[in-house]
Parts: sequence; structure tokens; C-alpha cells
Amino acid sequence: MNPLSKSISVFVIFFCSTIIYAQKPPIKLGDIPKQDVVLKEYAPDPDADAVVLCDYGYLDFSYDMNDNQWVNTLKRICRIKIFNNDGYKWATQQISLYDDNKTKQSISQIKGFTYNMEKGKLVKTKLEKDDIFEEQASEYYKRTKFTMPNVKEGSIIEFSYSVHSNYISILDKWQFQRSIPVKWSEYIVSIPEYLDYLKNMQGFGAFYKYETTTRSRSITWTNNTRPTTSLSKGLSASQSLTSDKLEYYDNVSHMVAKDLVALKDENFVGNLNNYFLSIDFQLANYRTFSDANHSILGDWNSVIDKFLNDYDDFGPNMNPKSFYKDVSSKIISDYPDPLQRTAAVYQFVSNQMKWNDNNGVVPKQSIKKSYDDKSGTCADINAFLVSMLRAVDIDADPVIISTINHGMVHPVSPIIDKYNYLIVRAIIDGKTILLDATEKDLPLGMLPYRCLNQRGYAISKSNPGWVDLKPFAGRDKVTFCQMSLEENGTMKGSVSYKLDGYSALSLRNKINQDGKEKYIEGLKSSHTDW
Repeated sequence: MNPLSKSISVFVIFFCSTIIYAQKPPIKLGDIPKQDVVLKEYAPDPDADAVVLCDYGYLDFSYDMNDNQWVNTLKRICRIKIFNNDGYKWATQQISLYDDNKTKQSISQIKGFTYNMEKGKLVKTKLEKDDIFEEQASEYYKRTKFTMPNVKEGSIIEFSYSVHSNYISILDKWQFQRSIPVKWSEYIVSIPEYLDYLKNMQGFGAFYKYETTTRSRSITWTNNTRPTTSLSKGLSASQSLTSDKLEYYDNVSHMVAKDLVALKDENFVGNLNNYFLSIDFQLANYRTFSDANHSILGDWNSVIDKFLNDYDDFGPNMNPKSFYKDVSSKIISDYPDPLQRTAAVYQFVSNQMKWNDNNGVVPKQSIKKSYDDKSGTCADINAFLVSMLRAVDIDADPVIISTINHGMVHPVSPIIDKYNYLIVRAIIDGKTILLDATEKDLPLGMLPYRCLNQRGYAISKSNPGWVDLKPFAGRDKVTFCQMSLEENGTMKGSVSYKLDGYSALSLRNKINQDGKEKYIEGLKSSHTDW
């Protein structure tokens, strides 16, 4: 995106944005109120393991004249009180950052302190550089993690950091609510008038304060004018400097939530993050400095056309191929029943391919390359599945979805950045079967738990539309006990479990990962008194 029109593209010597927003954070690192230090429990929720005392974020935009684009910076400061051992997990924080070389998020200015009362004095322990780690979470995501030092029961931890980003299509979600109580959460977003965002609210909590205002801003640049015949370096008498100034305004959204209750995870809830009070912003259109307007959001027809015609590894890539013709021909001859053919293709692809743990909605390579490598992303593997199903005369199409950890999708606008995973829809005798060949232990029609996130969208010329991601099975566990009461009062007998659906899948995955012997040892160690 390039909102700067050619009419004011100049050789830049100096750039500045004036008038800083005068909002001060409600807390300051190192300024710890006494009432927070002596706090033994959170009165509205005495059983809470920890409480967020304050979480403050301020996101502001500026214009990068070197790269000719808008960029933004989020500054966050957070303070948490930890009451017991179960609250220690809040001492570890992780921030995901997108980086594909062209689009980049970076983190800086990480600071943190832990406070403990020792012998009547408040002792402060600093977060050191050695406590901060970076790891590659996936192909395009890096993760910065840090763990606050010297955490004990009764500790107060606080940290701050800044995230700089040239990715402006979606502003990262601000989560007001947590699985522990939140006393105060405040978020301020200041957006230039040239960028028009849709606000996507989630959750069921209420705001203590929500107001929108405007503030004046300006951009100043200086250009260097010199004769084209001049060979001199630096400024000469024949050169001149001219200064220009662009005045505009920011739309400021100021949101505060206070005294939010903790939301606890329960069976069949899915991603608890989908139910926390939160907000994110999706770019709908932008305006250049010469007032030319450009729409970002389209409709599903244009999205489908783009997927099928603009991405070579999406549309044409999923047509039947000759390199697996021997396999597909045998499946057709061996299995006249469409459901059996579907199962045979599904088993072949899931056994043949290994998922590299990377997500995506568009394949990274041709299915021939994926087949030769015997591995790929979820999109690579499931594109191969679509192709083979079509080759054995099964009506199959790709379906783009958002995994549980990635958040819910917008029910109206086709915000493609909200989708991060590809599955397959097969229609047999009018019935829909959803497939994902990334895991070998999945029964036909059963999606991985990570995929059960409300709805996906089928990318199809003939039959596009929303697809409900309903569970194929439950999370069932039945316990059988056969016991006899001994004369000395003890019980003797046997206990057996029968697992079905996602409980069985979870156990199979655990045994495949750790091995049967390790699983049995873990079972024994957790029942030492039996």
C-alpha cells in the first residue's frame, strides 16, 4: 500500500510528526502502591491465583518517508499480582511477531521488575537480557518470550515493551479480559484520517469508558532542489531547500474496562480467547495524500476469483494430475462405493505425507513437489487431497478456516488475513464430510480439535459458501470399575477406561509422541497410592 501520491514524493532530508497525545499511562514502572504490596487476595475473587492490576496499551501511527508507508508502534505496560503457585505461569510472557522480510514486526525496550517483601522491605529484582528469548514459532512468526525473575507467592511483576510494525492491514487484538480477574485494562488507538478501519468487538463484558475524539497532527518534510547539471556535493549557491507541511487529524479511540471477572475454561468451549472482551481493527480502505480512495475489503466473489485464478498453486494446482494416476485408477477399480473411495484416498494421502507444522491457506509449492518431498504445510497436503479426490470422481473443494488459537472470523466481510488454515470439503450423496490429512490417526470425517472454530468458507466455482465446523464426535470417557470389598476394609479389583472421539485422539497422539512405555509409567506415577 502506498498512500503517498507522486505529487509530493520528494527527496527527504527531515521528517517529523508533531503534537504528541497527552494521555499518560495510569501506572509507572517502579511506582508500586502500598495497598498492592500487602494484598493477600483479590476480594471480588478470593480464589484467584493472580490478578491483573493494570494493563495499558497505546498504539500510534507515523509516516515513514523512507519506505513511503504508514507504520505503527504499540507501547504496553502491565502489572500483575501473584497470590500462589498456580499463578506463577503469569510470570512468563510471550509476544508473537510477524516477519516475512517485506512485512515486519519488531519488539524493543523490554523492561521488567519483580517485587517481593523481604524482612519488611520491598525488594526489586530486574529482568535481565538473559531472561529474554527469541524463537521461530512458524515460517513467518517469531516469538519473544521472557520470564520474570525471583517470583514467589505474593510477588508483584510489571513489564513494558514496544512493538513497531509496518503491517497495518490488521492491528493486533487487544485483550481486556483474562482467565484471571482484571482490575483495569486501558487501550488507546490513534489512527490517521487516511486509514479507515473496521472495529471488531468480541466478548460479553462491558466497557467502563469508551470515547472517540480527534487530534491535530502534521507531517513536515524538506526537499532539496538543485540544477540537473550540478555535479557538486552538498549544498551550493545554486541549490535551495524548501519545506512543506501536511496537516491532518487522527481518530482516537479510548477504551477502558475495569473490574472484569475471570473467565474459566470449560469443556466444549473451544478457544476461550474468543469469549474474552477484546477488540481488533481491520483496514477497510485508505486514502492517499492526493485524496484518491482505495478499497481494501471486497466481496466473496472477488475473493474466490482471486484464489482460483491468481494463485497458481491454489486453483490449477488442485486439478487431477497424471503422476498419481496408477494409484487413483486402482482406487476407482477397487472401491466402487464413493464413501469407500474417499476413505481410500484420505488414507493414502495422510500416510504418504508428513505435516511440517506450518499453517496457511495457499500452498507453498505444487502438489507434485509436496508429493516428492512427502511433506508440506496444511495447505500443501490438503491441496493434494483435493486433487486426488477429484481424480476419483469425488466432489471436493478446499475450505479456508481460522484455527481455534487464531481467533474467530468475521461473519460478513471477507477478511482473508483472519484465515490461516486449509481443510477439505467432500460432498457424497448430498452429505458433507470435512477432511484434514495432516494427522494419520484421524478417523474419516473427524477434524483436528484445532480446526473446530465455528465456520470456514468453501472456495468453489460451483458451490461456494460457509461451512459449519461441527465436531464429528465428542470427548467421551467411560470408566469401568469392578471391585470387591476385602475383610480388612480395602478395595480390590480392576479399573478400565474406554475413550472415544477427541479423548481417544488425544491419547493416541500422546502415545505416538511419547511411546507406550512412557505413557504407562506416567499413569503409574500419578496413582502411587493404588
